[in-house]
Amino acid sequence: MEIVDHEYYTSLDIAKLLKQAGFEWRCKYAYITTPVGDMPTDEDGMLTEYVENVNWLVKAPTIDVVQRWLREVKAIHICVKPNEASAICEYFVTVIVNDTKWGNVQDDNRKTIMFDTYEEAQEAGIKKALEIILEK
Repeated sequence: MEIVDHEYYTSLDIAKLLKQAGFEWRCKYAYITTPVGDMPTDEDGMLTEYVENVNWLVKAPTIDVVQRWLREVKAIHICVKPNEASAICEYFVTVIVNDTKWGNVQDDNRKTIMFDTYEEAQEAGIKKALEIILEK
């Protein structure tokens, strides 16, 4: 997760999963996944071709935009909640697919994972939702 102008942006790993899942919304930022020297530029370093659909550019939407896309396009909801049973502030996340509770994000031992921040839980829920989409 990257922070730019107080906005939380998806990590490169999540951005790549989004691209595979068909995310096509317009974004302000993108990850460049190739070394700068390999980009099509002129002698002044300006890009020489339109870069919207090249394979070395991966859109970097905000976490909130991704949640909206998941809700509106894929009918998947990410619900982040505080763990009220804990004395420290931690969060867990539930993924809901087509109005059916899919479940909490869990580790390999099927134990619900707790996250230190709301944003970490959000991104984990998004990752799980994208994995569900890509499994179909």
